[in-house]
Amino acid sequence: MMLRDAIFIASKDVKYMLRARETLFWVFVMPIVFFYFIGTITGGFAPGVARKENVALKADESAGFLVEQLALRLEENDYQIVRPETDEEFAAYTRQLVVPAGFTDSVLAGRPVTLQFTRSGEGLGY
Repeated sequence: MMLRDAIFIASKDVKYMLRARETLFWVFVMPIVFFYFIGTITGGFAPGVARKENVALKADESAGFLVEQLALRLEENDYQIVRPETDEEFAAYTRQLVVPAGFTDSVLAGRPVTLQFTRSGEGLGY
């Protein structure tokens, strides 16, 4: 008996509230506006919307063919590989990757190879 009374009161209350334009506006229109606004503001944090970060790659010819594979793998992971021609251009990038001479020979021989990655700047975007 009490549940039926509560449902009756709730249904009458909902019918009364849905007659008001303000209620319709806040219940149906504003959530769409809020989702659009919050999605636009935080859209850069989504994994699928990441912009490509530049990485300057420095390797001489003796590094071998695996440098190309390394660059390809980095590009597949949303990095844009840039190969500056001069040391001054290389120094201008905030992300720098230096591949040592004999890279391919060392890897194929099973010897460990250390790549040097440096970055400058502060925060998550650097």
